[in-house]
Amino acid sequence: MDLQLKGKVAVVTGGGRGIGLAMALGLAEEGAHVAVAEIDEESAEKAVAEIMKRGIKSVAVRTDVTQPASVKAMVERVEAELGGIQILVNNAARLPGFLTFVEEKNSGGSAELWANIVDVCYHGVINCTAAVIEGMVERKYGKIINMASDAGKVGEPRQAVYAGAKGAIIAFTKSIAKEAGRYGVNVNAICPSMTKTEAVRQMLSADFEAKVVKAYPMRRLGEPQDIANLAVFLASDCAGWITGQAISVNGGYATA
Repeated sequence: MDLQLKGKVAVVTGGGRGIGLAMALGLAEEGAHVAVAEIDEESAEKAVAEIMKRGIKSVAVRTDVTQPASVKAMVERVEAELGGIQILVNNAARLPGFLTFVEEKNSGGSAELWANIVDVCYHGVINCTAAVIEGMVERKYGKIINMASDAGKVGEPRQAVYAGAKGAIIAFTKSIAKEAGRYGVNVNAICPSMTKTEAVRQMLSADFEAKVVKAYPMRRLGEPQDIANLAVFLASDCAGWITGQAISVNGGYATA
């Protein structure tokens, strides 16, 4: 299947590692030019080096998605070097502390942690969308893919504030999809369950994974490529009549 992504210009926030890196590489494999917008400059540069091995244009831009000025500067640089942004993948996130809400409240520093989770996960999506949406509307073409979570659909213990931020992303996705659809802009959310990124692998002991995986009908946790496969499809014109959806990629963990 030709996904017709060759020559398209994509931005992946948090694209230097984990799911973001898998999505950036997946888009590049299909011929899209990919900007890696990442607060960690070293990981962004490594990602760009991998992308460019495929003969694809790419640029690393240090970006703090919580700061509108930083996002605006990123968009201006990408459009100057690669062209108008046609695909935005809002992937940058901050993982929860995996404590109960009361435990977090009493652990010290909870206010800062909660504010940072909401800022990165939710406000980051708002800031990046705001920076590209008018250009997409003017061109009457765009694909916005927001990384939410099954926690935002069904709730998840030890992730209360994170789940709330991801739920907000789902509602935001649906609202923007209804506003922008008439202009040829598709807006969707991807909702993974537990995925074995580098950060998650560091927290997983073999015993803990053996217990957790029993909750998954397919008896395994997700891999970054599982999420990337859907993101690349949603970025393509093959998904042209899909918008306003929050699609789970979770091995059957939650079916709501």
